[in-house]
Amino acid sequence: TLAEWRSHHGNLQFIVPHPMTARFGLTKDGKRSPRTLANTGGRRCQVVEFDGKDVPKHEQARYLKALGESMDLVMVVDSGNKSLHGWFNVDGVPESEVEDWFDFALRLGADSATWTRCQMVRMPEGLRNGKKRQRVLFFDRRRLRC
Repeated sequence: TLAEWRSHHGNLQFIVPHPMTARFGLTKDGKRSPRTLANTGGRRCQVVEFDGKDVPKHEQARYLKALGESMDLVMVVDSGNKSLHGWFNVDGVPESEVEDWFDFALRLGADSATWTRCQMVRMPEGLRNGKKRQRVLFFDRRRLRC
């Protein structure tokens, strides 16, 4: 819940960028879990990252800017390691349009893992391994539609 989250969000490392619809859902194997496709709602902010691709951060920033020409870039988070994570507002955008746009991101070298709605991503301003702050480098709240 929000009350539970507020008390320690600054120490968290990961978050699911889409709304959760229930505390638990069933996995594809039928097991009860707090993070599944079954209890993750529709896409709100699609995260794009270039994790593990050995692309310098300045190049990643160029890619995120290019992606922002066709989808609203809301936030950029430094992972506290090698990658930048771009949060793009896709709320209300048809899924097929988001999928085509994400395919372009993949051609630039983005990690495909963040396409899964229940995939965890780096928590903005959270702590990586309890030590390194995952800084928000850019935030434009005007681009939020939700």
